[in-house]
Amino acid sequence: MGAVITLQEQLVVTAVIDKLRFEGKSIDEMLDLPKRREQVKERIHEYYKVHNIEVADALIEEGVRGYFAGRMTFERPVVGKVAAVFAHLYVFRDRWVGKAAALVIFLTLAIGAATGASHWWTNQEVKAVVARYEKLSADKAQLAAQASEWRQRAISLEKQASSSGLPVGAGVAAQSNKDLGTVLEAVGKIRVGDQPSAPTDVRERSASLVEAELATVSVNAKKAYVGITWVEKLLSLNTDLDQLVATLHTYTGVASDSPAVASPVRDARSALLNPDATLDDVEEAVQRVRAILKDAHQIHDLNGRLATVKSQIAAIGQKSRGQSSELQAEIAAADNFAKAMDVPKLQDSVSYLEQLTAYAEPRLTFKVADRSGQKTGVERTYGGTGKSWYLIVEAFDDAGNRVAVPLMNVENGRRRFANTVGVRVSQETYETFKRQKRETGHVNVRDIGDKPANSIASTFSGTLGSHPDMIDQW
Repeated sequence: MGAVITLQEQLVVTAVIDKLRFEGKSIDEMLDLPKRREQVKERIHEYYKVHNIEVADALIEEGVRGYFAGRMTFERPVVGKVAAVFAHLYVFRDRWVGKAAALVIFLTLAIGAATGASHWWTNQEVKAVVARYEKLSADKAQLAAQASEWRQRAISLEKQASSSGLPVGAGVAAQSNKDLGTVLEAVGKIRVGDQPSAPTDVRERSASLVEAELATVSVNAKKAYVGITWVEKLLSLNTDLDQLVATLHTYTGVASDSPAVASPVRDARSALLNPDATLDDVEEAVQRVRAILKDAHQIHDLNGRLATVKSQIAAIGQKSRGQSSELQAEIAAADNFAKAMDVPKLQDSVSYLEQLTAYAEPRLTFKVADRSGQKTGVERTYGGTGKSWYLIVEAFDDAGNRVAVPLMNVENGRRRFANTVGVRVSQETYETFKRQKRETGHVNVRDIGDKPANSIASTFSGTLGSHPDMIDQW
């Protein structure tokens, strides 16, 4: 028994057969042109007849012939420019599609890169603006903190200056305090603004304007700080002066009320109180007191030596009232040099007194010089009329050592110690020694005076007075 064919399968096969039969019939009809022309001509003739339109058969014949004459003929269509371009592109697509695809990919990447670069640059600008505003905020905070710190110093300095008796310093500190208060108020009014998300969003406050305002306020703060440093220096100089004066009081023989001390100290105090004085003026005045301190230190040491000399002289028995008076006059002069802070003269006076005390200790014998190359006496003529005679004398202790002798040169007023001195004698005494030297070549009797131990008073024979004139040059 054969396979069963379903109704659906039969219908599908029938449809395919009918389609083929219809297509075959249409092809046969199309290929039988004479028959087809007759059919078309009859239908057109029938159409006009039905509609009562009179048309000649020759005209219908010509129309049908014209239709079928061009029915199988190719006519080139009219193509526009745009259509021609697209047609050309389509025909030659294998030549440009790859390149176009590469170009599209390149342009896509380029656009993406440009977009990314634009975003990166925008982010950089944003970061720069943010960093600038962050710095401005930090600068503002730092300026406020600095001004606040300086203001506290100004307040403290005002109190110190007032307690130190420096009204000028207190006034300057008060002004700095006021100016710094104004600075802090100005800083508080400066508004930096929020951090922008992009440079174009910076609308509320210009960073340049904020920087300019901060710079102006900073300059004002520094001006106020100059006043603070001025007061600090003034207080330091005042402290230095107090310490110098206190140190001066500790030195022996330095009288604070002496003009040499009181005048520079008074000038320094006045400079500290003078509103028109500069710091250089004050410092110069204090420096003068500091210079006195250096002298005071030397005066202190010299006064110590002078005190020793005074005690030694007090223990020396004075035989000659005149010599004692001269010595006391020298001590009084030394005291005056100390009060006047005249270091060079005090140094000279103390050294001379020290030599006098050393000179006073041994017993001395004065002898007329009698050595080869050494004169025994000299004559002096003054003004062409007056004349004086001097014997050249040396002093020896008991051991035979030559000792320097104190003298005041009568010709030039210079005081010094000398190993040989010219002692003024009478003409008679001078002629006696001169005759001895001429007759024998030597002085037979050389002794001409002496000085007892622990004394500075000397006794000479044949001299003019108890304190004969002396010279040290001939």
